[in-house]
Amino acid sequence: DTNGLYWCSDVSLDSKLRSASLPKAGTLAGILTLIQTGNISLDDKMVDLIPDLLPAELEGCDYPNHSTAYSIADINVAHLLNHRAGFDPISDPTYGHWNRWTASWQNDPCIDKDSLFEDYDGGNLAPIPMERILSEWLRRHLDYNPSIEYEYSNIDYQILRQIIEAQTSMDYETYILENVVITRGIDSMSIGMTKTAQR
Repeated sequence: DTNGLYWCSDVSLDSKLRSASLPKAGTLAGILTLIQTGNISLDDKMVDLIPDLLPAELEGCDYPNHSTAYSIADINVAHLLNHRAGFDPISDPTYGHWNRWTASWQNDPCIDKDSLFEDYDGGNLAPIPMERILSEWLRRHLDYNPSIEYEYSNIDYQILRQIIEAQTSMDYETYILENVVITRGIDSMSIGMTKTAQR
């Protein structure tokens, strides 16, 4: 259907199907295991947990000193979990085609278009890895003051995925399998990929 979910009328217990945003619950559970073990807290700042994803300054872009009274430095784990980090879902870049980077955001001074063209051969080497997408997006100003507005956000949960990897030194899929999925009696899960051959 249009939501990307595949349903079968006769699904056995070992069948796989695309689950769209349902794995956000697994990400939430993964973060809660890190909170329970004391690795992180709800109040921890995002910028402290994923320093490797923070973007470099770019000429013409106000980052890190945007004119708003709030910035990515204000975002904490609780904001991300509750879709309150300040990102507008209308411009969500997490699943944007290469053309969106070169057309919709072409005049955005905070997107390093020259570097993207060079690194991805003008789109021939797309898709852009999520780490790079987030790094480019974190250079832009926030759309809302964190904690004030609820806006359903893929970006928030992609950042939480990066926090899990940074704080456990494990890849997200392995961590969620071992600490969330298998403990609930499900022994098979894999990340849905973008390229047709990997689906």
